[in-house]
Amino acid sequence: MDKMRCVIIQKYEMLIRCMQEKFYRAANSIFGKIGRIASDEVVLHLISTKCIPILLYGLESFSLCQYQLKSLDFVINRFFMWLLNVKSCSVLICLVCSLLVAGRNSLKNLNIIVSH
Repeated sequence: MDKMRCVIIQKYEMLIRCMQEKFYRAANSIFGKIGRIASDEVVLHLISTKCIPILLYGLESFSLCQYQLKSLDFVINRFFMWLLNVKSCSVLICLVCSLLVAGRNSLKNLNIIVSH
């Protein structure tokens, strides 16, 4: 029974790693096409509509462990930290909360607030 459980966990790990690689591949292809020319809003929209579904596809049918969920969170958090030039996760959380409260305010205004 333990051997079967170990095999199932290894399959989950391979699946998550594959999803992460596909997410990064899709995100890099978006940046390869538009680079830093497009506004942050456009990039966020493209990432949230094209890349995040790739990362999350089919995961609702599995019961993931806490560390596997944190692994998926890490991918998304690090990507948005890189995109928004934020150094800490707490600042990223504040930024996201500000976006949710502010609605469609410009990310550039929020970046100015965070950088000061």
